[in-house]
Amino acid sequence: MKNTTKLLKIRNARAFLKEATVAELQQIQTNLAKLITEKEEEEAAAERERQEKERALDDLLSRAKELGISKSDILNGIGGGHKSQAAGKKRQYRVNDEIIQWGGRGPMPAPLKALKENGDDIEKYRTDNE
Repeated sequence: MKNTTKLLKIRNARAFLKEATVAELQQIQTNLAKLITEKEEEEAAAERERQEKERALDDLLSRAKELGISKSDILNGIGGGHKSQAAGKKRQYRVNDEIIQWGGRGPMPAPLKALKENGDDIEKYRTDNE
């Protein structure tokens, strides 16, 4: 049970504060009032931020709709995009009857780099088709 839950019950609070003086209880009350105000301000700021993000998202979706972009286009990229792969999983490409593996990170293998520099889409050389 959390400490705050224990203090929410008057009997537990009374036992906890049994030895406190009136002055100490008043100081606790003042401190609690400050903490409550701080918490209310934090929650209000978080709510304002949430509403701002929601408005921004609505604006983005509205603009996307005007451009004919669907939610799935946004999530997956226009034209299917490239899907992120699991860490460590390498894709396989067949270039000139050679199988090349590349995980999408680090330097691109020379045959793939040459294809890309020539304006070729390396994805059409994939053999694993994920």
